[in-house]
Parts: sequence; structure tokens; C-alpha cells
Amino acid sequence: MPKRLTLDDFMLNIASIRQYNSGGDNSSKISIMKSFLKKAFEQELTDKQKRYLAGYYFDGKTMRELGECFGVSESNISKTIKRAISTLKARSVYLDLN
Repeated sequence: MPKRLTLDDFMLNIASIRQYNSGGDNSSKISIMKSFLKKAFEQELTDKQKRYLAGYYFDGKTMRELGECFGVSESNISKTIKRAISTLKARSVYLDLN
């Protein structure tokens, strides 16, 4: 059974995409990043990307299961999720944590 992630877990994992070392407690920076990524998730991703990411990360479905559910190939699910994550990564470069 795949691990089901909460929104906070997902955002924390996405936040780790952008590496930084503050040399101390970085909880305030993580909080800022989570808020930023939540907004990017809601505003920058297509409905399809949101559905696929939610199914994969939040509901714990496999790409095969998502493909069957939405009537598309596993490859299509994978590519769409990768594009969504690339979009979130691209938006994170504009986030100033200093």
C-alpha cells in the first residue's frame, strides 16, 4: 500500500527541491516555501495536473491506477506529473528566502 501524504508532507517534500542551508532553524523559511508552493499549486497548475498530483501524492494511487481512472496511459500520467513538478520548481526560483 503506497504511503498517503498530507498537503503539509507534500509541500515539505516539494520544498526540499530547492536546496539551501541556513545554518540553524529554518522552520520559518519552510513555512514561507510551503505557503508559496500552495499558492503556485492552486494558481499555476492545470486542472489535470492538480488531479494527477492529488491522486498520486494525496490518495496514494499508482500511475497505472490513475491512468485507468482517467482513461489515459500510465506514460501520460507520468509526463503530466513531471511537468507539474517542473512548473513548481520553476516558480520556486522567484521565492526570496533572505
